[in-house]
Amino acid sequence: MLAGRNERGAMKDLYSFLLSGREQDSQRYWVIFGVMNVINGGLFGFAASNITPAPLKIVSSLLGIGLCILWILGVLRMSGWVKWWEGKLELLESQYLSTIESRAPEGAEFVKQFQVFRNRRGAVTAGCSTRSLGVWIPSLFIVAWALLLLFTAIPLACQ
Repeated sequence: MLAGRNERGAMKDLYSFLLSGREQDSQRYWVIFGVMNVINGGLFGFAASNITPAPLKIVSSLLGIGLCILWILGVLRMSGWVKWWEGKLELLESQYLSTIESRAPEGAEFVKQFQVFRNRRGAVTAGCSTRSLGVWIPSLFIVAWALLLLFTAIPLACQ
């Protein structure tokens, strides 16, 4: 009985550790997203204004495109880590909860409801995933930066 209790405590600690790792990387994802969104929005507002000289618009556009590429790489990396943590949580749930279920078959319904990460796949079917928005929004910024660059550089080239 004591061994079972220690095993449950260790599994609970491991689950807490994995969940904490997932949460920390998820927060990092949104920090990167938020900071880069504010930086790009502010820089774009400055660059697109009528008072900004054309050479500065060109430099700002190139800087903005570079920042967006870093933004995409950052959110893809953090998204990869969040998926990694979730995979470990799914694995732990499937192994640990199936052990509990086999020891106490009367708790099988509870165990099925508790499997958070295994049961959530396909739970939300409408709309765009937040992780894909993490790539779409910087991609839209890249398009906006490219258009600003194009509409600034063409008149300069025609002079």
